[in-house]
Amino acid sequence: MGFNGLQPASGPFWLGPHQSTDIIMWYGNPGDDHGAQWIMAHPLKGQPSTSLQVSNFRKILLYQDEWVNSEGDYGYETDSAYYRYGATVTNLGAEGVFSSIFKAEATAKRI
Repeated sequence: MGFNGLQPASGPFWLGPHQSTDIIMWYGNPGDDHGAQWIMAHPLKGQPSTSLQVSNFRKILLYQDEWVNSEGDYGYETDSAYYRYGATVTNLGAEGVFSSIFKAEATAKRI
């Protein structure tokens, strides 16, 4: 699946030199399953020369309906499952840059 220029509503991601950030993204609300996904950082044109490294790819399974009883037992409603996708982006460059990530029809936020 292709995607381009995903960024938070507040604007592109900013990464200082040699800094890292975790990116979590999802499709729909709360998060549809789109199988395995690949996320790539994209330095915006006009930024200083840099190399953005993406690592720690992950797919996160969560549930809207979870419970814990008075005896400490816990569980979840399997029909309430949803998914998020994540990666860590590191700026290997000597200067800070603005960037986006490549992902279509999804929502993203910095955590």
